[in-house]
Amino acid sequence: MYGTARFGDDATANVLVVPRTAFLGSVSDNKVYTVKNGKAVATTVKSGRSFGDFIEVLEGLNAGDQVIISGQINVSDQAPISIIK
Repeated sequence: MYGTARFGDDATANVLVVPRTAFLGSVSDNKVYTVKNGKAVATTVKSGRSFGDFIEVLEGLNAGDQVIISGQINVSDQAPISIIK
């Protein structure tokens, strides 16, 4: 036996998401490091829905903000950083 379920409609929404790996500790800690003026800045965010490896951010970030997604163990708040891509 099987079934098909539809929730809501076919509308799409633009949401701001960051990789799960960007969160310091765990998603429930609600902190990420952003990059401002060549320094890492601990930023408190409000997380929303989970989309697999990505988490919706409801507050605390703006589109275009640079977020550190790896190597946070070697970073502290206001530490000068170099971006490696």
